[in-house]
Amino acid sequence: MSLHKIFSKDTPTHQSFPPLKVKVVALHKKTSVPTWLFDKGEAHPLVKHVNCTAAITDGVTVVKFTAYEDIAAKIKEGGSYIIKNYGMSKYGATRSMLSRRDTAVYHTSPIDVPAHLVEEGKCMVCPPSTFKHLNEIEGETDTLITVEGCITELNKVTKVTGQRGPPVPLIEIKIKEKEAEVKVCLWRETILAELCLGKPCRVTHLKVRTSGQYGFSLHTTNFTDVEMVSKHVHIAVTGFSFSEKDETVEILDDNFVEWIVPRWMWDEKFPDAIEKMPASIVIVFEEGDVVEIL
Repeated sequence: MSLHKIFSKDTPTHQSFPPLKVKVVALHKKTSVPTWLFDKGEAHPLVKHVNCTAAITDGVTVVKFTAYEDIAAKIKEGGSYIIKNYGMSKYGATRSMLSRRDTAVYHTSPIDVPAHLVEEGKCMVCPPSTFKHLNEIEGETDTLITVEGCITELNKVTKVTGQRGPPVPLIEIKIKEKEAEVKVCLWRETILAELCLGKPCRVTHLKVRTSGQYGFSLHTTNFTDVEMVSKHVHIAVTGFSFSEKDETVEILDDNFVEWIVPRWMWDEKFPDAIEKMPASIVIVFEEGDVVEIL
């Protein structure tokens, strides 16, 4: 039986479905945290799962497959499988497949898939996100955007209680690219990213919003990834301070933003900085870590 027939909007969702031979053409793994522990401005996962959303096809139709932890670990992008004992979503005109406790996955012979179905699957699992420079962002839009910049403000976790479900965490940060700066609201699992003041990051799949509570800001979505990036950052130095606690140097730029670099690296490059402070420096980051000062 074809995917198109099984996942028709008229198909009852409570019945048993026949085994399917499919190919995974796209896959996006995601950490899921159903409940959080909030304590002194921090949030820690009480339970954490690594699930995935996959786009599967029989060579004719593409369907979304939500695979929970055990099954998510058994499938890979590009693999062909026979899947038994699956469920079907109950909501929406476009049905999707769900793994269950008794779902079974078997490796099978390869399936040939047309290129257009592969592209359809990739968009289904992770829609396009347009890169925007911070100075290009204007009013609200439904278009998902990706931005990049250095973290200039990093606040503590806020506990937000919605109308339904348990409280969720929120961290508000600010990122800066050249002269432009914007607030980014990191919701739910996106707060698990290892963030640090003065380090460059890329945040994908954001929505632009304006509200009385958050003002003009960017908000994460279910597709958002937060990653540290490699970058050369040129800053004007107006002051610096030594931190004996973690052997770092806090550099203050001309906008009074702090940049943190290792003390040994600073001393090696500017041994006489107290007598002759450098007017400007270039900090070289690789995947968010300072690797050189120029």
